[in-house]
Amino acid sequence: MYFRLVISARHPDSHRYQGIFVAAYALARSDDIEEYERDRIYEPLEWFGEHLIAPIWVSDRAIFWFRPDARECVRRVWDLAVELKGHGRPIRALHCPNPGRIEYEDEHQIAAIPHRHVRC
Repeated sequence: MYFRLVISARHPDSHRYQGIFVAAYALARSDDIEEYERDRIYEPLEWFGEHLIAPIWVSDRAIFWFRPDARECVRRVWDLAVELKGHGRPIRALHCPNPGRIEYEDEHQIAAIPHRHVRC
């Protein structure tokens, strides 16, 4: 089962829920938090920046999902979710066995164009 955390806002191209990283960067850049809270958000974001590839050649409609065996990524993304929840940002966990046509894949994640008829 592929896994991702999302917020309630929809992505303008895919029309699917936006991923947690969008919310994390928005909160970290806002004036709503203290500097130490900002550091607690940027710490996992920096880890992901070092360990996840963000391919720019995939379609804007592609949705990123963690692979089932990406345990360290999943653990760290939950740490990020805790920080966001603490600031009133609701987070939902999604699981999907077949999130769409895979455009990119590495050891931690996939990027897939969602099937129109399948909702995860």
